[in-house]
Amino acid sequence: MKPWNWKIWVVAILPAITVTAQEGFVYDNTTTDTGNVLNFPNGQEIGDQIFLANNTTYPYLNSFSFEYYSPNATFTGTVTADVRFYLNDGSIFNGYSAPGTIFYDTGQFAIQTPLSAVGQNSAVLSFSPADFSGGTVPLDPNMQLPSTLTVSVTFQGLSGADQVGLPVFAPPTVGYNYGDYWFNNGGSWELLSNSEKVKFAMELDATVPEPGTLCLSAVGAALLAGFARRRRQ
Repeated sequence: MKPWNWKIWVVAILPAITVTAQEGFVYDNTTTDTGNVLNFPNGQEIGDQIFLANNTTYPYLNSFSFEYYSPNATFTGTVTADVRFYLNDGSIFNGYSAPGTIFYDTGQFAIQTPLSAVGQNSAVLSFSPADFSGGTVPLDPNMQLPSTLTVSVTFQGLSGADQVGLPVFAPPTVGYNYGDYWFNNGGSWELLSNSEKVKFAMELDATVPEPGTLCLSAVGAALLAGFARRRRQ
């Protein structure tokens, strides 16, 4: 098993096109800590559906990180996490597409308590390109990220007084999140909401191609697309 890195945290028909690539965050929700934590029951998979900046697709993911929390100084046993990326192409729940196809899965890997890892109650797990090539379901480096995806986390191995959860941050500074969350109920996904919005502290960094120098001989056109999504009651 690989070691995990710890951190504290257009369309136009043209005779010639020069394309440049821009690297940066396509989703960032790590700025404003609400002080709330969504605690995870042992073995429960919970997913946060996010919308990337500009609601478009990106060539490939460069890095991913998320923050987790525990009040424990140490865990009783070996606590593991499993992180998955889903396309929202599953069955319909209350009119909305649930997580369906898994396109990245770390598999279970051991975690430390934040206090023993970094001396604080919260720590950030960071995933590099090398990590994406491993795991139960590797991330295809040639696969474009979808404009919306669900990132799920499952913790296992909790016993006794062990506690672990994900801090809630809001609002995202890059991208969008509606604040409801997907709950895997025995293999069937349910879309739930709390009185407080649920938005995991996550960052996704990707390389984004952008039109650069365009040599126009006749006509060109630009195409912009928007999106609309649910509002939970």
